[in-house]
Amino acid sequence: MENKIVKDNDKTITKIEEVLQSGLDSNEKFNEALDGEQLIEINSLIPARDAYNYRPSEVLFWVDRNTYYDELENFQSGEAQERHNELIEYLFSTEQDSVFEELKDAIERKRVAPFIGAGISKAFDFPLWMEALSNINDSLGKIEGVEELISNYKFLDAAELLYQNNSTLFNNYIRKKFPLGLEKKNDLPKWGVPRLR
Repeated sequence: MENKIVKDNDKTITKIEEVLQSGLDSNEKFNEALDGEQLIEINSLIPARDAYNYRPSEVLFWVDRNTYYDELENFQSGEAQERHNELIEYLFSTEQDSVFEELKDAIERKRVAPFIGAGISKAFDFPLWMEALSNINDSLGKIEGVEELISNYKFLDAAELLYQNNSTLFNNYIRKKFPLGLEKKNDLPKWGVPRLR
């Protein structure tokens, strides 16, 4: 009876097996570490046929998937430890381990707010400050001293000088390029940090 059920659902089973095989194949580094040099050999009941050889990672994955993933998790945490050894050593040598632990706890409790620069809004097609101020300056016929302020990253000083020269043009540019309407709020970028909520 069970064999008939398997045969009747062959296509579904094949698709599930393909998905599972893809999962197994995605852990190539771990599989190689688990396999080592030796294959698992299973003898055939047909006398003239050679023994079947399987990789240990394959056998474990298909026979006991929970144990496979347990081993994988252990392998990955060890790898992460190895990758971060230099950072861990630095934290202890500079006596910042307690600060790191506090930061980790704050992140877990969702008590951390990222401090980000204006460049993050570029994904929404907003101009960067340098770009915006240069555009306003060009529109005003290049006000004396503004370019120097912009090139020295004194954006607030440059903005103030531009605003004092022509507040109407300045405000119109800001309203046009940095709209607060729903059309911009709903226009999610295709990439970048702004996609995160």
